[in-house]
Formats: sequence, C-alpha cells, structure tokens
Amino acid sequence: MNEKNVTLENPGCCLKRSRHLYLDILKTIALILMPLPHIYEIADGLEMLEAGFPFERMDTILGVLYLFITSLFLFSMGCGLVLTKKNTPAEYARRGLKLLLIGFVLNIVRAAIPYILMGLLIDPSCYIEALNWMVLSDILYFDGLFFLLFALLKKLKMSDWMILAVAVVMMILSHFIPSPVFSTEAPGNLVGNFIYVNNFSSFPLLSWFIYPVIGYIYQKKYDVAQNKDKFVLKAGIAGVAGLIFTTAVLLLTNTMEKRYFLWGEMGFRMDIPTTLLTVFVMFAYMSIIYFVAKCIKAKSLQNFFTTTSVNINRIYCIHWVLVNYGILAWCMLAEKGTEWGGLIFVIGIVIFASSWFLAKLKFIKKILPTLNLKGM
Repeated sequence: MNEKNVTLENPGCCLKRSRHLYLDILKTIALILMPLPHIYEIADGLEMLEAGFPFERMDTILGVLYLFITSLFLFSMGCGLVLTKKNTPAEYARRGLKLLLIGFVLNIVRAAIPYILMGLLIDPSCYIEALNWMVLSDILYFDGLFFLLFALLKKLKMSDWMILAVAVVMMILSHFIPSPVFSTEAPGNLVGNFIYVNNFSSFPLLSWFIYPVIGYIYQKKYDVAQNKDKFVLKAGIAGVAGLIFTTAVLLLTNTMEKRYFLWGEMGFRMDIPTTLLTVFVMFAYMSIIYFVAKCIKAKSLQNFFTTTSVNINRIYCIHWVLVNYGILAWCMLAEKGTEWGGLIFVIGIVIFASSWFLAKLKFIKKILPTLNLKGM
C-alpha cells in the first residue's frame, strides 16, 4: 500500500481502503514506546545498566509498559483482520507463512549474523548462539502462528464466539501446563513459540492467542453498531470499571506485584486475572484514543499516524537491527555499569525516529518490499 494514496474520509473514523485513524494512532503510540523495553532488555542482560535513575524502578516501569505495548499491537492486529478485503482462510494462511519468513530473516540479521562474525573473529562457541537466535520467539513468529491457527479455525467454519472459547481454553491451559526442560537452548527457544518454556519465550501462542481474537470481535461489534460512539464509550466505561475491580482484587490478594509483567514472576505467561486486567486496559485506552482521534484535524498529523501504521513491520524490523547493533557498539565503547539508565528514554525516541525515516527511503522499500501486510 502506498501511503501517499491513503486519505481520510472522516477524522477519527474511517480511512479509505479500510483504514481507521484511531487504530493507526494505537499502532503509532505502541511503535514509539516499543524501543524502550527492548533496549533495557538487551542492555541490562549485558550488565550495561547498573545505576542511574530510573534504573531502580526500570523492571516495574518497562515491565508494565511492555505488556501494554504488545497487547495493543495484538489487539489492533485483530481489529485489522476485520478491515482487510481478503479475509479467506487461504489468505490468512498466506500471511502467516509470510510473517514467519520475515521473523526468521529478522532473527538472522539482528542477531545470528553478529554471532557468526564473533564466532569467526573471537570465539567459535558464538556459533551456537547464532542457532539459538534463529528460532528465538518474537512477536513476528507469534503473528505468523496466529494467522495459521486462525486460518484453520475459519476453515473449520467456527463462529467468532467459538474461536474466542478456543482462545480462552488455550490461555487457561497455558497457565497450568508445566514448562518443559531442555538440555540445550535452541529446542527450548523453538518450543517457546508455542508454550512458555523460560524467560526467552516471548509471546507463546497458547498464552497470547486471545488478544488479537478479542480485537477481532471488538472491531466486528463496532462495525455493526448503529451508534459507534456509544459503543466505544460503553466499552471504555466497562474497561475502567473492570480495571478498578480487577486491580482491587489483585491488591487485596497480594498478587499484583508478580504481574509487574514479563520481568516478574509471571513472565510471558497469562492467566485469567492478568488477561482480564490487560483487556480492561485495552478497552479503556481504545475509548480514549477513539475520541481523541475525532479531534485531530491537522492533515499532517493524520498522515504521520497513517504512514507509521502502514510501515509498521518495516519500522519494527529496522528498530530491532538498530537496537542490537547499537548495543553491540555500546558494549565495545562503554564500561559496564555506565549510569545511562535515564538515557534509555532518549535513545528509544531516537531509534523510533531513525526507524521511521529509514522505512520511508526508496532503497529500503526495495530491500524490504514485502513487509507491508494489509490488515496489519
């Protein structure tokens, strides 16, 4: 899709070619915030951040932020399924395979190649890390597996509510299935794409399938609602009420802290309280963004959100390359324990801006011609 051809029909509502401004804003905000937890995750693992505000609270801040960002991505992806013109099981399966391929190539470029170079120049044991990274779970792998499973369920002619029931059962099962133990890292990384194995199991399908499904059903209900503003407002109010109730229950039962998400005790596993908490946040936040979008009149700002959303996969891939290679350079130039904790926020914005501009360059589009997937 050429972003130059995307124009607004109604601010805050629909875009030509089945685009919605509020969904573009959701994706843009998620993309802007996305580099922050990734920088921290890699840099902290390499012991590059040992002091400096707000390092002491970084696990909590970025853990909550990480769940917020990823759930927004997946929720908006589910909404996008409704808006795409080609919504057959075969088309879903094609997208799934395409995303798996993109995820594999990204893992090679962002990590396997550096480890291979280090194996040639420094330590042959780095070759093993290259293999481990090729199958390491990532949101693109999740997206690909989601599309394949969603295609299968649609092929079986399941109703939307039956698909939601499958997603709920998967989420509940994921919490009770014991994490398998592997003697080597690569098999664990591979299996971690499906069920939670360890802290490297990002977005296991069993746990996270529910979020795009909820987004899909939300968007379908929105599209058939006679009064769309009233529908979104009711969903937002329900989200706020549910968020207050769920938070109160978690605080009273002293189980809130382990849900300082993803770096806490829960890891990438989901259970009913965490899922409810996340869904309520999404409904409340969606309502806010929806009504804010209706107030945005500036064409330049509308085009910024649309362009960002259209290039979401390009920006995502480029940002990961910048993060990994940037931290590699950081490791070579800076001392361990550098008090750069607070600079994560500045660096994150710089990486987003760099990724955004690189994604628009013609030669980048020629190198990465397949990364714009309709309905994403």
